[in-house]
This record gives sequence, structure tokens and C-alpha cells, in this order.
Amino acid sequence: MKQDISVVGSPIDPYTESSDWMLMIAFPKSPSKGFPLALSIAQQASEFRIVDSAGILMHVAHFAPNERDAKLAIELFSQTGGWKGVVAYSKGRPIKERWAFISMLECYLESCECTDPDAHCCVVIDDPSFEPVKSFSMTISVGPSTTKPVEVDRYLFPCSRLWPSMRFQPDHPSSLQDQIQAAGVKNGCYACPRFDAARFEKISTATYQIDV
Repeated sequence: MKQDISVVGSPIDPYTESSDWMLMIAFPKSPSKGFPLALSIAQQASEFRIVDSAGILMHVAHFAPNERDAKLAIELFSQTGGWKGVVAYSKGRPIKERWAFISMLECYLESCECTDPDAHCCVVIDDPSFEPVKSFSMTISVGPSTTKPVEVDRYLFPCSRLWPSMRFQPDHPSSLQDQIQAAGVKNGCYACPRFDAARFEKISTATYQIDV
């Protein structure tokens, strides 16, 4: 992809510039021996330009939410790690934990290797509102017990990476989908090209025997 590498004078607005991109990395020239490679990687991003920021030339690379750019982003992160003056933003948010973001991208790339990405990304769970009842049914009691069958909805949870830390609040005024989206922002999954909280939907039902 041919890039416009002319120097422009407009300042960098990372919040606005990164709002529509999976990732934006901006870095100055470095004395590191790895600088030529980092520059070559940055020039292969979906969008690249050089900005004169108060007399300092900043190399700005924008990465789109696709497999190719995810691989390039990981490489550029690896090359520029530890350099002074490097800034990174994703969808309008500063990236504070670089390695956590790289781990998210690696998870996405694993899904790209799967015949069905959903087999990697999604988890089937019970209706969150049923959990307190289900856990009660596991209580051990002495003597005869009476049970009854309960039909429970089963849902597709859209992110296996997020699921271990997800804590639903069934009585919260926000929808379950909005709670997932908010958790994705908090846990750094929001920038994954496959993350879509709207995919949380009922897919089947299951029957459990619970104590009465």
C-alpha cells in the first residue's frame, strides 16, 4: 500500500484521530538500531504520515481492525517498547497497559486461525438471572429431598476472554448487552475486531433439577 510520507504541520489529536481506528501509534525518531524496521512497519499500516509537532517529527501509524494490521501493530509495539515519546491510543482511549493490549490482539489473531472463529471467541452460559437459584440447588442436605425441573434459557456470550471477569447485575437498569459492552471497555476487550456485545442472545434452553 503506497503511503503519503510527506511532512505535515497539523498537530496530533490522538483522541480524535484514534476514534475510528483499532490502534494509533505515534513515535519520534529514535537512536535505536531498530528504528528503520519500526519505520518500515509503520509505513505498512492502513494509514501513515509524518507530523511536525513543535519541531519534533512524529511518525503516526493508524491500524484498521483486521488480521494484517493486527500483526503489524504487534510488531510495531514490540519494536518501540521502551522508547521515549511513544504514544498509543485505541478508539479514542489511551493505552496504559501495552502488553495487555498486545495480548488482546494475539487472542484475536488466534481466532483468525480457526475454521469457525465463534468456537474460539464465544461461550454458552445460563441466563444470568438464574445463577443464584442454580447455586442454591447445590446445597447438601440430610434426609430426603424434593426437586423440581426448571427450564433455563441459555445465551451466547460474545467474548471468552472477558467471561471469567464478567459480573452481571440482573437488576441493573442497563441491559445485559450494555453491561457486557461496559465490561469490555473496562477490561480492554473493546478494541478487538470481533468484540460485539450485541451478539449476546438466547440460543437454547436447558432443564435443571433444583431443590424445593
